[in-house]
Amino acid sequence: MNGQGILTLEGSTFSNGRYGIYSYNTVLGNTPELNDCLFENCDKGMYNYDKGIIATDTRFNGCEDGLYCEQMTKASRLERCTAANNVRYGVYFRGVAKLRVSDPDFKLNDVGLAVHQANAFVECGNVSENRSAGFTVNGGAILMLQTTDGSQHQPVTAIDNPVTISCALASNVGLKNGYNSLRPEVTGQQNTLSGIFLCQPYAQYQEAYRNNWNGTVGTPLTSADYSITSCGSPLYFVDPNSEAETACGQAIPPCPNPPCPPDEFTYCPTCDEVETDEYGDVKLNVASAAARTIAENDALAGNEKEAIVGLNQILMNDIPAPSADERYLLEYDYAQLKESFSDALAKGQLDPDDASTAMDDHLALVEEVQEKRIEDAEGTTYDDLRFFTSLERAQMHRAAGKLTDAIAQMEQLLVGAPAHSEALIEEVTCLTRIEHDVREGILYWNDVEVAMEECLAMMNRSMLASSEEEVMEGSAISLVTMVPNPAVDEASLVFTEPWESPVVVITYSAIGEEVSRMMVPAETPRFTFNTSKLPPAVYHYRVLEHTGLLGSGRLTIVR
Repeated sequence: MNGQGILTLEGSTFSNGRYGIYSYNTVLGNTPELNDCLFENCDKGMYNYDKGIIATDTRFNGCEDGLYCEQMTKASRLERCTAANNVRYGVYFRGVAKLRVSDPDFKLNDVGLAVHQANAFVECGNVSENRSAGFTVNGGAILMLQTTDGSQHQPVTAIDNPVTISCALASNVGLKNGYNSLRPEVTGQQNTLSGIFLCQPYAQYQEAYRNNWNGTVGTPLTSADYSITSCGSPLYFVDPNSEAETACGQAIPPCPNPPCPPDEFTYCPTCDEVETDEYGDVKLNVASAAARTIAENDALAGNEKEAIVGLNQILMNDIPAPSADERYLLEYDYAQLKESFSDALAKGQLDPDDASTAMDDHLALVEEVQEKRIEDAEGTTYDDLRFFTSLERAQMHRAAGKLTDAIAQMEQLLVGAPAHSEALIEEVTCLTRIEHDVREGILYWNDVEVAMEECLAMMNRSMLASSEEEVMEGSAISLVTMVPNPAVDEASLVFTEPWESPVVVITYSAIGEEVSRMMVPAETPRFTFNTSKLPPAVYHYRVLEHTGLLGSGRLTIVR
């Protein structure tokens, strides 16, 4: 799909192809809309690039990847969709846009829902019995299994996954008053919530009240159920009293045991005043609640643009040494600012092709906040915050149609990028150059697929070569080894000493295509995994933690 003014599909089946649908939305007139469609037995059920996607009652089954979306810029929505029996991802979603998933059935995939950079809100439904993880939250993404407006959250059932929520440089995971069922396949081994958050400020204790973590009821959350680190130190999640496992659809009171703790928007004794033109000089929680109300009021013309103005005014205040509640609200407001920008694009309130100054004006408000975040983090250890905020700024320019500016910012990021993110910035820069060339008529849309594949293969080969150079130079030579090597149906990653934080092991084919991604819990001296599904060949592997590369090498599979 390339160049159509309107793309709406209903009651259609796409099967037995390399792609069910290949939709390059940069040259598409709108966000694709699917209703009651079936994608099956394809390499990628649907490949969706740029803008957004709206799908209702649609199935993505039996493919390599069910629904694969990247470089998303507009708010997207999946309602009552199924993604089952896919080899890798049920649904993969990457970009700076918001994804709302309602009543999913994502099961029997390697990963049910993978979120990269984006903000994903999930309510109701089932994300269970996947082979590696129910959710993966990577590259500055946020996963919300809770509401943010004080309303009742419809619980998600995410049980019997090896890891329920796996994080690799996630920005955050919201679970407060979620009533979600999160029991992993094996309990007591930190498999409910595991991985690494970005190195940035967090509240000392993250509230995660009223969920079921391990199948028990009335018990507090302990470190046996989760392990999250940031900046090399553990983060602490709090749930004093686990709820019963409850399927979506049953009436669950928002507070079963009054008196209930008020949320930060309605009660914040530690909040200072902020100065705003939109809401006056009021406490931070009052201003944040007012901005949220406007953003959620779709009956108000231009509500997202108005919310951007108010959120800019809130976030441009200097709040020295913010309290835990203030920090939560400021991060919420920044996430809402990004969402309102993507929502404004999706609703047509902002249009890259509009001759007025509206796009430039509102992009400047977003960029002003991002530059302040980057400047405030100077001189601290929060390298991840600076990097991912800079990347988000570049992606916002891309979403606004300013591709030349976006590419220039991305190329700046290539210099001195953290080791764990070099591959990411190389990939998005390459993809954005292709997008630019298509718009400028340098590259024709029917050549896009080949160009993107060459871009990805070149980036992966470069990344693997870089890994080998690091090992040859001795930077990671003694930290990990793979045994036996060659391997047949099983291999083990052996650490010279147990690592203090979780690590990620990524395996690539000889041409640089990622074939697996596994999370290794902290303090694991030896990690054994199954290789029986890998065809005989020579593979490359990389072992990463929050500071960068721990080790890399080759793994040979023989039969």
